[in-house]
Amino acid sequence: GAQRWKESETASVLGPEPPALNASEMAASVERGKQWYSMELTACVKCHGPTGLGDGLSQDYDEWTKDWTVLAGIDPKHPRDWKEMKPHGALKPVIDRPRNFAYRAFRGGGEREDLFRRLVLGIEGTPMPPIARAQGGNPGLTDDQIWDLVHYVLSIGEGS
Repeated sequence: GAQRWKESETASVLGPEPPALNASEMAASVERGKQWYSMELTACVKCHGPTGLGDGLSQDYDEWTKDWTVLAGIDPKHPRDWKEMKPHGALKPVIDRPRNFAYRAFRGGGEREDLFRRLVLGIEGTPMPPIARAQGGNPGLTDDQIWDLVHYVLSIGEGS
């Protein structure tokens, strides 16, 4: 049962160990991460905003809203269209707000390994996609660059 699942091999999901960095190395990693955050390839800025406060231009509906509206041919931006579905149990469309990193409350945990996993896997049921990884000749970030991005995200809101 659960014990077998608990003891299973999870290295491929967990990813590599976070790097051990001294203060100056961490500062350099954060600066590099800020660059990766702003790249079109990662698209972090589009949703989380230029400073990570969740105020980007792309505000998307949650997956449940997209499922019931799109499948029924309804545009969630037009209340007149979806209100006719309310008597059938439909809820008001919900915009899935991007995380404001300054709050330091992360879905799935706030440890470095947790954020690495969120970046690599995305967050199912939300607009958060997996990050493009530089594997097999594909364009994307290397594991070291993803750690830089993790360090930048964790630096947002520190000391506030």
